[in-house]
Amino acid sequence: WAERAKQNYIRPISPPWVFRNALPLTDNANEFETSVKTSNLSESIDGPDGWVDTLMQVAVCDAAVKWSPKEKARRLVVITTEAEFHIAGDGL
Repeated sequence: WAERAKQNYIRPISPPWVFRNALPLTDNANEFETSVKTSNLSESIDGPDGWVDTLMQVAVCDAAVKWSPKEKARRLVVITTEAEFHIAGDGL
């Protein structure tokens, strides 16, 4: 049993990336669940995270994210991280 449970947590590690839209906004809960379960982990090559860049991409990529029009809905982004953010010009 323990070995089988362990297999559920073993996933390939993807190369580092700053922003990747794995699934546009959707009201399909099954599609969201599948996307989360099948997404690969990514490891960083340094301590800080690139979440400020991610916020910029989310803000300007309406078509990729498939936001509702600003006039019809508020937009909310929640970020969870364990690291500081990159600062412009810090070498990465």
